[in-house]
Order: sequence, then structure tokens, then C-alpha cells
Amino acid sequence: MKKTSAIIVFLSFIYSSHGQWNTNGTNIYNSNNGSVGIGTSWPERQLHILNTGTTEVMIDVSNDGYANLNLRGNSKTWTWSKRPSYENDAMQLFYHNGTNWSLPIISFNPSGNIGIGTTNPGTFKLAVEGKIGAREVKVTATNPWPDYVFNEKYKLLPLKELEKFVLQYKHLPKMPTANQVKENGIELGDMSSKLLEKIEELTLYTIELNKEIEKMKEEIKNLKKEK
Repeated sequence: MKKTSAIIVFLSFIYSSHGQWNTNGTNIYNSNNGSVGIGTSWPERQLHILNTGTTEVMIDVSNDGYANLNLRGNSKTWTWSKRPSYENDAMQLFYHNGTNWSLPIISFNPSGNIGIGTTNPGTFKLAVEGKIGAREVKVTATNPWPDYVFNEKYKLLPLKELEKFVLQYKHLPKMPTANQVKENGIELGDMSSKLLEKIEELTLYTIELNKEIEKMKEEIKNLKKEK
């Protein structure tokens, strides 16, 4: 309260000296339609804050109220809002189209996790509710990469055993089931590694089958010669 009184007295002094400030109830405003400069005598916008060091703008809300930063133009409003006791005390970006407020577009929780289209990113560093479009996605730390399949010591499952497994469990070995994917989703890097493992195993099966075919061709050729 003392700080507010001091500000009113200070602005009243400026008003009495320059006639640029006025009051309307508890509101204080610039009465000459000019711009306000803090740290500069030549404001380039309606509010211009200039500091050669660290500049801070603080909205201090007591009693756990909302703290909003509104950017408005043409009846449209973008609002950054910090809402204590709501959605894990997250900072959220909303959009108002002149009629309705959107759901939170982006949400940051105190753990540094970001949600797009969702207010609860959970334990994910980035959670997106909806589709993602990208020119490229790079997944790191996928180890080991399945070139181990081509190691001479790698034990390739015989085709008869593979057939038995598929008939019994209805999925390939080391691959998640449909129910597991439905419940837990998939990890992109891990799934890419598993799929490559199956492709490399399939390559080995194909090479073995080709050897058998070539061997059968040679045997047939020899039989024809004997006749």
C-alpha cells in the first residue's frame, strides 16, 4: 500500500509539472496519447523499456491469483497465463478470437516439460496432442544397432521354429504385441532397431534359401546330363 501511495504521489508530481498524467478512479494513465519510456527518453513504442544491463518486467500476483500477459490487436488476444493450483502450476498460452478462448495451445510445467495441445505433458519433455509434421526426425542413443545379426555367432531361428512361434503367439519374436502397442505405444528408435533386426534376419533367410535353390538347380542339371 505504501508503494502504491508513493507511485501516485510521484505521478501526481509529474502531472503537475508536465500535465501528461491523469487519474480515473484508481487508474493512472498518460493523458496526451504519448508513449512511455523506462530507461529511455525516446520511446519507440507505447511502452519502451531500455536497459544496458539485465531488464526485468515483473507481474507479482498475491493470494495465488492468475498472472496474465495479454497481447491484443484487431479484437484478437494472445495470453500467457500462469495459473497457480491449476494444471501443476503451469505457464500456458491461450488464444481468444474475439468470441471464444482456445484450449491451452502451449503449456510449460515447473519441471521444464512442454505440452502442445495438452495441459499435461506428464514426464515427457515434449508432449503433443495431435499430428506432428517435420522434414526430418533424428533419434539418437539407439544402441546396439542390429548389425550384430550378421555376426557369425548370431543364432538365426530355424524357419520351422519361427513358424511355430508365429502360429502360437501371432507376432514375430522380440516384437511387441498389438495389445502392448495399444496400451503403451512404441518408441521410435527402439522400433526402428527391431524392424531392422527383422529385415537383416530376413536377408539371411533369403540367402540360405537362395543357396538351397542353386544347389537344387545344380543337382537337376547333373541329373539331365546323366540321362
